[in-house]
Amino acid sequence: MPNIEEEYAKVLDASPLIFWANDQNNQCIYGNKAGLDFLGRSFEELSGEQWLDFVHPEDLDGILKTTMIRLCSRPTQRDEFRARLKNGKWAWMLQIAAPRFNPAGTFLGYTGSLIDVTEQKSREEALKKKQSHLEAEIVKISEWERSRIGRDLHDSLTQMLLGISLKSMLLGRKLQKKDLPEFYTAQEVAREIDQAISATRKLSQSLFPVALTKMDFLDALRDMSEQVRTLLGAELRIGLPEGSQSYDPEVAIHLYRIVQEAVTNAIRHGRARRIEVAFRISGTGRNCLEIRDDGTGGDPKSRSSGLGLHIMEYRARAIGGEIEIGPGKKGFTVRCHYPAGGKPDEKA
Repeated sequence: MPNIEEEYAKVLDASPLIFWANDQNNQCIYGNKAGLDFLGRSFEELSGEQWLDFVHPEDLDGILKTTMIRLCSRPTQRDEFRARLKNGKWAWMLQIAAPRFNPAGTFLGYTGSLIDVTEQKSREEALKKKQSHLEAEIVKISEWERSRIGRDLHDSLTQMLLGISLKSMLLGRKLQKKDLPEFYTAQEVAREIDQAISATRKLSQSLFPVALTKMDFLDALRDMSEQVRTLLGAELRIGLPEGSQSYDPEVAIHLYRIVQEAVTNAIRHGRARRIEVAFRISGTGRNCLEIRDDGTGGDPKSRSSGLGLHIMEYRARAIGGEIEIGPGKKGFTVRCHYPAGGKPDEKA
């Protein structure tokens, strides 16, 4: 075994931990007994570059890149990959590697250890699935509550305000017949009630976007722009992509809510007066929904409650995408990268 002292090799072979060593050309020159037993391989099967044959294909590129970094800059490294066992199963391995040098300082290669973290990975995956399920339930409850409140505002409060408006009109007519000056006050009350009815209807639409079921998704965003102007006093510009594009209804509601959350945070927490929404279509099969504002900067988490941020991230994952939040030239920029014409991800 070149470059491995015999006594040192005996100590490593007696260890229950997995150890390995390679030379300066990344050729495997040693694997201790614990490692060979765990993998169910002989040293001859793993020697040289043959050990790469037992790395999971999805992890192979990462391992090769790590190896190149080692040979060029020789850092101590820590990475994870899946190794194929003798029984055909895959085991997740945590690898920690450090460079070896002789007394004269000549680089001899790397030595490292492997730890089986398959059980830990399984627990992490189970936890992610539980978290994803919880997020999905939160989103469902959130949508249900939004819809319920929106319908109550539209069906109950609006009708109540309409009744008050009618009574104020009748009162105004009686005051006018008696030629009383309070007639003008009654007229003003009636106008303010009409404004309240209009604002309530717009608020109910933002909570329960009927537009998404009755009109095109992009038309619903235009409607949101009008609501932002009248209800929040800010300017929301919608930049539409060239050509027509259809959206799956579930994709549309997720994108609509992401825009809604980002716009609301920009105005309420960032004091933004102008927000721009743009759709960017790339030739790579990935689209980008971008929301830019001119509000204050700071920590992205300060723009949204932890729950709001997590829900945006979940909504992006639900359509096969991801959320990116960071400072822009002014204020913040929220980007949602998602598959072109993407369908909801059933695994989310």
